[in-house]
Amino acid sequence: MVGGVKCERSNKDYVLQATPLAYAVSSKPRYSPLEALETCSSMAHLKQHHAHLIKLDLSADNDAMGRLIKFCAISENGDFDYALHLFDTLPHPDASIYNTLMRGYLQRQEPAHCILFYLQILQDSALENARRVFDKMPRRDVVSWTTLISGYAQLGFVDGAFEIFELMPERNSVSWNAMIAAYVQSNRFHEAFALFNRMRAEKVVLDKFVAASMLSACTGLGALEQGKWIHGYIQNSGIELDDKLATTIIDMYCKCGCLEKAYETFKGLTCRGISS
Repeated sequence: MVGGVKCERSNKDYVLQATPLAYAVSSKPRYSPLEALETCSSMAHLKQHHAHLIKLDLSADNDAMGRLIKFCAISENGDFDYALHLFDTLPHPDASIYNTLMRGYLQRQEPAHCILFYLQILQDSALENARRVFDKMPRRDVVSWTTLISGYAQLGFVDGAFEIFELMPERNSVSWNAMIAAYVQSNRFHEAFALFNRMRAEKVVLDKFVAASMLSACTGLGALEQGKWIHGYIQNSGIELDDKLATTIIDMYCKCGCLEKAYETFKGLTCRGISS
């Protein structure tokens, strides 16, 4: 037996007879969806492969999707916008995929976008490290929870910040304001109002920081009546009316088209700064 081939000796020579193993060796290799990507030559062809990978539940696999992204980002027949679309669908892209997209940006002679993309990598890495440190903390207080929420929000991960907010075992007015401010700064005013109403339902005391955030939300939505209510609450609860809060109130009235109330508030200030 040599290499799966049985050798029988006759009087003058050898007669080779194929055994079952020889047939197995010569049979057609199994289809591999990843190897098939190497023959891709057009975006139409690539999208067919993409659909097949989705059916195989490989849409989050970095190896499989990385090959699609490489063709889209670098090939002459690729589509860089589609590469970015594929990248956005990945929950945890690896370094190879980041490098491929940066090569794509440089190939398109867009170094500024390449630098911005690299900064995004650094931000994502910093956020992951911060979360790793937070998860290993033996004792997490309100300050550490709120700091993580603010970090997520500042990097634009507002939904991630809200997930952390919901996990908090206890909250104070600072943590409520951190989340409300995150919504306001992202122009998600309706969500800010929903959270504010929930805060009031839970009998959390409204401080000047929450008031300022909500007045900005009122400005964004043109919600004059809600803005008036918050202004009245500030007056009745004895919250300190500093320059910043006064300016926010005046700005809200002006942008909601109530100039008389804006002027009335301005006249009532005991000390007027440049901003007011």
